[in-house]
Amino acid sequence: MSELKVQIQGDMKAAMKAKEAERLSVIRMVWAAVRKKEIDSQEDASDADIIGIVQKEIKSKEETIGFLKQGNRQEDIDANMRQIEFLKAYLPTQLDEDELRSIVLKTKEELGAEGPKDMGKMMGKLSAQLKGQCDGKLLSQIVRESLNG
Repeated sequence: MSELKVQIQGDMKAAMKAKEAERLSVIRMVWAAVRKKEIDSQEDASDADIIGIVQKEIKSKEETIGFLKQGNRQEDIDANMRQIEFLKAYLPTQLDEDELRSIVLKTKEELGAEGPKDMGKMMGKLSAQLKGQCDGKLLSQIVRESLNG
């Protein structure tokens, strides 16, 4: 069983004992998505699979926050922000922008990338290498800047 699955189960038990309803709800949502993935693929979910599920949930919550801001619904925005914080506990440590730029430049040298036509090659390698460690939009922006600059 993957480390993240064990962590999720432990966190679920702890949230139940502490009667943390909001946190428990988020953890159960993740657990249900993991179980669905396992049933659909008929394989145990790996840590990479779980990270992907968590990232998808965070992205969904961020999109929801965008819509809630248009409706000026601060209470719901705050609730979604707390849920995102609960979800981030299951992601690897996030790279800061300077570390990310360093990795992008190193990869650019390794691949011999020269211009915008190499964007796909760079993103493919970096996305696989940095899965869950950075925001995809930020990575894309930095890669684009490095290839255009």
